[in-house]
Formats: sequence, structure tokens, C-alpha cells
Amino acid sequence: MNWGKGIAVVLVLFIGFIVTLVTIMISKDVDLVDEEYYQRDLAYNEEMIAIKNSNNLENKIQLIQDENIVSFSVPNNENIKDVLIIFKKPNNNADDFEIELGTEKTHGIMKKNLKEGFYNIEIFFKIGKDSYLQREQIYI
Repeated sequence: MNWGKGIAVVLVLFIGFIVTLVTIMISKDVDLVDEEYYQRDLAYNEEMIAIKNSNNLENKIQLIQDENIVSFSVPNNENIKDVLIIFKKPNNNADDFEIELGTEKTHGIMKKNLKEGFYNIEIFFKIGKDSYLQREQIYI
């Protein structure tokens, strides 16, 4: 085999690799992180204020994870109300769900009820008139 044939073979293999890669990427179903992406972008400033408020708290809502359960504990000394916990699975919107705690101070979720993988957790709550947002990440 001479140089010309070798270069032609490498070029054909490279083009075949790129075409295969493009075909695989096009066939994958990709979900947005959030269905209401643009509306959420408009509320970005309020969200940043809520995160800043949460970072300034001494007693935050605690996420506790052990072998069988993921639990949330609301501190008793804070006047926290309207707690909403949102589980978001970045690679599959069908696995997203929400939990409203209401007046509960603790709530647990069995890990066997959660699909394996990475979850982004957003905890929205209020103290007085101020809104708070706490973000956590877990892997099941």
C-alpha cells in the first residue's frame, strides 16, 4: 500500500466515524432541564434574591440521606411555611415530582421509590413575606 491509498483509507474511516457520531447524537432524546425555561429566566432576579436569603439563614432545611431513606427536616426555631420540594432528574423529565410539606416538620422518601441516578432538589419556602430557595443535589 502506498501513501495515497493510506491517506484515502484514513479519510474514509474518519468520515465514517463522524457520520456515525452525528447519527447517534441525532437519535438521542434530550429533555430541557425545565419545561418553562423562558418564564423561569424572566424570574431569575427573584430567584437570586431567594437564594441569597437562604444562604443568610443560620438554620436551613436539612436534607438527610441514609441507606434506605431521603428525609427533610424543617428547623423548629424558624417560622418556615409553604415548603415546596421539587425533585428534578436532569436526564428525564418524566421522573420529576414535587412534595408540599404543609405543616409537617419532617418528611421522608424511601429510596426504593426513587429511580437510580442524579437529582437536583429545589426547596422553596417562606419566612414572613420573604421567599427562600435552597438547592441540593443527591445521587441515588
